[in-house]
Amino acid sequence: MAEEFERIGEHEVRLKLESAPPDEYFIAESKLWLDLKAKEQSELEDAARSHREIETLSIAKEANSIARIAAASAARASRYAMYAAIIAATIMIVDNHEKILSLIFNNP
Repeated sequence: MAEEFERIGEHEVRLKLESAPPDEYFIAESKLWLDLKAKEQSELEDAARSHREIETLSIAKEANSIARIAAASAARASRYAMYAAIIAATIMIVDNHEKILSLIFNNP
């Protein structure tokens, strides 16, 4: 009977079950087959969900890796900006050392 159910498909089996004469064997077999089909569909959905979760995890790991690299680059850029500020301040001090000394020692 399962071969017949496979041939006509789930929709037709459900229609025949609804309009079936009170044949206990047919009712039991069709319900058993429909339950099997529901279980197969559930397993397919579970496998698809698992695949999506694995893919999502992979994407999240890649995004985390990119973020880590970006954070390291930002820290490096910040350090270079600090070095540039120190160099600029040093140049400003050297360039204005006479004015600074006159302010310190009150020599106008």
